[in-house]
Amino acid sequence: MRFLFILFILCVPPIWGNSSWAESDVAARGRSTGLPLPRMACIKTTPINARTGPGKRYPIEHVFLWRAPVEIIDEFDTWRKVRDREGAIGWIHQNFLTGSRVLQIKQDELLRSYEDPSSRPIAQVKMNALGKLKKCSSTFCQVKFETMTGWLPKSCIWGLKEEE
Repeated sequence: MRFLFILFILCVPPIWGNSSWAESDVAARGRSTGLPLPRMACIKTTPINARTGPGKRYPIEHVFLWRAPVEIIDEFDTWRKVRDREGAIGWIHQNFLTGSRVLQIKQDELLRSYEDPSSRPIAQVKMNALGKLKKCSSTFCQVKFETMTGWLPKSCIWGLKEEE
């Protein structure tokens, strides 16, 4: 009898309060990897076909023509549903993505020597430039471009997580 009661408790959803806490926790994690969703990644090689579903049998929805950061919004087996800065969405095989933190610049901006808007500018960064994230403060991020590293305001960067 005790076994049946324990089984009943484990199998029946709670009838009090909001039971969506478990559902929201599951929705915030990838079904295949258990990693948080959404999360950022970068396209490894181009061109890459993004499909309407998770598999080669699905038609091509979009073609990514250049390495860029993407947001992983869902996963199924070895396929990742991604969204780019312009809002294009499609499924890409995990082998064509990397977890390295590449950021895309939203508009022309001055790269600064320190995390202060009045610090000395060291370069002009053009819109759509790609850089690697080093670290962030509350309002600025240190970003490495090919030959130089400096600070940019968070507001001009696409590819950051909310907590960064």
